[in-house]
Amino acid sequence: MATRYGLIGCGGAGTNRHLPAVRANPRTSLQAVCDLDEERVVSVANDYDVASYVDAEVMIENERLDAVSVATPPPTHWDVLN
Repeated sequence: MATRYGLIGCGGAGTNRHLPAVRANPRTSLQAVCDLDEERVVSVANDYDVASYVDAEVMIENERLDAVSVATPPPTHWDVLN
């Protein structure tokens, strides 16, 4: 069974590092992406055929996820879920 994965942050690190790694790993299944920029997150979600969110807490509440990565700028990591 694949690990159900969610990504918070669809900027450079999220789209250039995290998502290609998830796509390459057959044991991981991307379920949802989240970003404050609605246009960007919808575009990424459409590319990967997954759900999009602009609120990380809502994504975590609504999706059955086994793992989540926070790929936002490092100074914002603490504030993402607090």
